[in-house]
Amino acid sequence: MLILFIGFVVGYVLNKIKIPGLIGMIVVGLLIGPYCFNAISSGILYISSYLRQVALVIILTRSGLNLDLASLKKIGRPAILMCFIPATLEIIGTTLASYYLLDLSLFEGILLGCALGAVSPAVVSPRMIKLIDKGYGYNSNVPKLVLAGSSVDDIYVIVVFYAFLGLVKNNTFDVLSIALIPITIIGGILVGVLSGFVLCYIFNKIKMPTYLNIILMLILSFLLIIGEEVLKPYFDISALLAIMVMGMIVLFKYPIKAKKISDRYNKL
Repeated sequence: MLILFIGFVVGYVLNKIKIPGLIGMIVVGLLIGPYCFNAISSGILYISSYLRQVALVIILTRSGLNLDLASLKKIGRPAILMCFIPATLEIIGTTLASYYLLDLSLFEGILLGCALGAVSPAVVSPRMIKLIDKGYGYNSNVPKLVLAGSSVDDIYVIVVFYAFLGLVKNNTFDVLSIALIPITIIGGILVGVLSGFVLCYIFNKIKMPTYLNIILMLILSFLLIIGEEVLKPYFDISALLAIMVMGMIVLFKYPIKAKKISDRYNKL
């Protein structure tokens, strides 16, 4: 009740004065969370990671359903550079600033840079989809460029973070983690393509209403997340990237159906 009521009221008020409601919700979260007024039940905090994962699956599926392959092919090299260059420059800039201004070690600075450089799909994706729906950046494909870059950017930054975390904690650097970045990305794309074609095959064979299409996509999305955990000791894939690619394949094969599903996902 507290989260929904206060979050809604503060978000509404800030939107009225032209400040993003999300900023107010973050502030509310800090105030009612365990490190300030501690007004939230521990049960809610216990399941919060699952709630976040559900939200992220919905957001990334919508991103995929709005990101067509033809546009990505047209963007080409800039889309690939967008995945790595901004995050790398942010990490370098933060590392140098924290080393000289905050008296952190270089490796601690890299960790801080990774934390600040990571893009939040929860923030970026809905905004870019809104711009796409309104027709902004249609000729230059800028919203689609940012949408594609933000998902891979996260994988890159998280892998770098954990590689250097081992160095800070145990004085050991995990070179293998860095080497596995391309494998993680390619694995996620391949699994996403396969899942997308399986989904399209089911859509083709079994006629079902849109809400059942969504339930089927959610089931497959959560199966991918479980699959990532099961495969982790043997092979690294990015389930979140796979979910996004799965949505892109559905858009490629069934654009009209993809639009209907995306609209319903937006309501979720």
